[in-house]
Amino acid sequence: MTLKTLFERQLSLLEQLLALLDREQQQLSARAPDGAELASIASRKQQLFERIESLETSRLRVQRSLGLGDDLHSTASSATASGCLDTWKQVQEIAQRVYRLNRLNGDLIRTRMSANQKILTFLQDSREVTLYRRDGQSGKARGTLHSSA
Repeated sequence: MTLKTLFERQLSLLEQLLALLDREQQQLSARAPDGAELASIASRKQQLFERIESLETSRLRVQRSLGLGDDLHSTASSATASGCLDTWKQVQEIAQRVYRLNRLNGDLIRTRMSANQKILTFLQDSREVTLYRRDGQSGKARGTLHSSA
């Protein structure tokens, strides 16, 4: 497979991943996210990451077979020699956007998890507090103040 083909395939997968991350962000920002949809998105994200990683491994193998290194300069040189420098630059740009959006979504997930944990803790704590006794009086007040006193 040529470098040009590898870059084009990477670009296509990265664009799909970016669209998927946008959908994930919409779900995470929704008042009531769809858990099944988020699970489906997570599965699809994993598949795309694996395919991108496989293409990256192939790209590095092709570069090495051309006697080039793994660094950015070597990649730029090989992209230029293969006539696909613009595609490689697009791959870099989209990859950066994917990275930032994936981190942002991770932050949203952590924020939601923290809020959910606080709610669960509150509910668990409130279960243990008796708000009213059987006689209808508040369970918190032990000492009573009589209005006739």
